[in-house]
Amino acid sequence: MKVRAVRESLEPSVAMRTPPSAAGFNVSLGKEYIVFTVDCSCDSGIFGNFGDSTLYGLEDEYGRLMIYPAALFEVVDARVSRYWVAGYREGSFQLRPQEFIDNIYLSDDIHEDLPGARATFREIKARLEAEAAE
Repeated sequence: MKVRAVRESLEPSVAMRTPPSAAGFNVSLGKEYIVFTVDCSCDSGIFGNFGDSTLYGLEDEYGRLMIYPAALFEVVDARVSRYWVAGYREGSFQLRPQEFIDNIYLSDDIHEDLPGARATFREIKARLEAEAAE
């Protein structure tokens, strides 16, 4: 699945309980991103201020996996990845590669640049990029 950034910020009402100062996101308008994870939250659960929303896990400019509200993007390639596994955790329906199921802290580990986490993310990225190019 690929998305294109069409907004850099959200109105407070769209961002749910997010105050205006926290409604801006570091995305590049017009840039296409491969979606690595999808989380559909039915309550504040693990996503706090985002409330009821769909969130995409995308690679940021530093090679980290970051979570962004889907309302910032338009879908440009709606194909579901064959590498995603469906799951449910803490009020959230999730689609993600098996590595994120096996290690629920993998996103944090990638963000913190822990040994091996970036290598795992590079492997996942290579698979999803090859799939997107098909």
